[in-house]
Amino acid sequence: MNNVIKWAAVSLILGYFLNRLCEAIQSDFLDKFLESNLILLLVAVLAINTATIGIILLRLGELSSEHQIKFPRIISAMKQSIWEQLALIVIGTICLIIHGSKLVQLKYPDVPYCTETVIIAVAIYAIVALYDTAEAAFALNQESDKLIKKIGLEFT
Repeated sequence: MNNVIKWAAVSLILGYFLNRLCEAIQSDFLDKFLESNLILLLVAVLAINTATIGIILLRLGELSSEHQIKFPRIISAMKQSIWEQLALIVIGTICLIIHGSKLVQLKYPDVPYCTETVIIAVAIYAIVALYDTAEAAFALNQESDKLIKKIGLEFT
C-alpha cells in the first residue's frame, strides 16, 4: 500500500509539473491527446499487464507444482495490480467527464486545470504499472532460471 501511495504522489507531482510545462509553452497537445486516448491507453495497459501476469502465474504454477512452493504475496500483489489499473480507468473516466463538463467549468473555473493534472498523473501511473509488471516478469524469469539450475529441473 505504501508503494501505491508513493507512486500516486510521484505521478501527481510529475503530472502537475508536466501540466505547468505544457501551459508555459502554450501546448495543448498532451491535454487533447489524453482526452481522446486515455481510456484506450489504460485498457491497453491493463490487457498487456493481464497477459504478462498470466505468463508469470504459469511459471509460478510450474515451480509450485514441482516443489510445493507457495507464492501468496506474489499472487496478492498481482491482484492488487489489476485493481489499481481498474481504479485508474475509473478515475480517468471520472476526470474526463468532469473535464468535459461545461457546467462544472462555469461554476468552478480552476477544475479543468486540476483534472488535466490528474489525467496526466493517471497516464504516468499506468506507465509505471506497466514497467513494474515487466520488471517483475524479468526478475521472476531470472530467479526461476537460477532455481532450475540449482535443482537440476528442466521445463519443456
